[in-house]
Amino acid sequence: MLNAKVVLSMSSESLSGTVAQLEASSKTLEWASPDLLTIKIEHDLEVIISEVLHFFGEDQTMAIALAGGLGRGEPTRLRRGEQGNERYMLLSDYDILVAVRNPILDGRSILLRRSLSEKLGIETEIGANTPAALTRLPRTVATYELAHYRCLWGSDELLKSYVPKVNPAFLPSSEGSRLFFNRGAGLIRALRCYQEDLQPLGISEDAFLVSQCIKAILAAGDAFLLLEHSYHFSYGEKKERLLRAYVPDDLKYWYEWATKFKTEPQPPLFEGQDLLGWYNEIVRLFESWHRQFEERRSQKAWTSWQSFARRQLYLTLHRPQTYWKTLQLNVRTFGVPKRAAPLLLWTYCLPIETRLRAAMPLILYSSISPSEIYRDLLSILFNTTTVEITDGRFLASVAKRFVELWLLYLG
Repeated sequence: MLNAKVVLSMSSESLSGTVAQLEASSKTLEWASPDLLTIKIEHDLEVIISEVLHFFGEDQTMAIALAGGLGRGEPTRLRRGEQGNERYMLLSDYDILVAVRNPILDGRSILLRRSLSEKLGIETEIGANTPAALTRLPRTVATYELAHYRCLWGSDELLKSYVPKVNPAFLPSSEGSRLFFNRGAGLIRALRCYQEDLQPLGISEDAFLVSQCIKAILAAGDAFLLLEHSYHFSYGEKKERLLRAYVPDDLKYWYEWATKFKTEPQPPLFEGQDLLGWYNEIVRLFESWHRQFEERRSQKAWTSWQSFARRQLYLTLHRPQTYWKTLQLNVRTFGVPKRAAPLLLWTYCLPIETRLRAAMPLILYSSISPSEIYRDLLSILFNTTTVEITDGRFLASVAKRFVELWLLYLG
């Protein structure tokens, strides 16, 4: 599994020493050369294969694949240090798809995810699906990109036959809104980690802040490509398409810059300089692109993010049957609202993801006094372990607090 071109260029003594170093220091963040980082990645993938087969059982496992940027051959790496003394860091996660014969409880996948992330020192996502479940995946960006994977173990033909083939020209524009929401949440989490010295797994606080800004820029460009029906899985191709598309000029500049940063190991930004000031500038640009995207998508100019948030809540109310169970759950959990405000009744009907999608722009972009409370709210959700996030009582407590904050803000 180790990269053949890299391995063949090393002596047997050097290779054995490198493998021993990997096994003794699997959580090392920085490596002395791109080749050593590549060997580290390949070593990690061998560990992942072994752990997945042991955890799910070889007879239950049909195939294992690497998805995401690493699976497409487009990892994000960071270069530190001066010439002659460089160190290289991986900024990408391991996104692993496992095809299994029988359904696997989500809780089991979460346990394996936590174990591998801790062992490797890099965030590792595990998605276990049966062939039947793979065929039912929705028409989303994630499903489209899932078809561009690297098979690590098992039947590549099986994965090709069951992973849906999605035509990117027909991806819904709502996927662009999803990209803005996800990367906006990443910006909020990155700021909290940077300001409070909360080191994310496998990466330093400043590198995490930079990586989330890079991802936010790329997500904004991807969202506009979805509007243009020109989305593609490769960043090189997306960059060329974006330069020809009807998008803001400053986004073209920053997208080209971010693509270069992603595809070529770059030195860290603003060492010893105002990294926080640069972050605030990216957030300002991100807000501008987000507003232009939503206005083009809805063909309506927004007077404020508050009106945008209200509209997001209104748009969900045409499916009352979808939220009836949510309303029943919230009433059982929190009781009948003491204030019969329409907004409170609506939020009692809405799942937490809907509420968070409506509130993210207020949290990230607003300068009003309660903004720090809102930032803390999303930080709790997005900087918490997956086990806690999937715990119903935890979600219920966050949902309750969200209702209270909405009342505080919109009265």
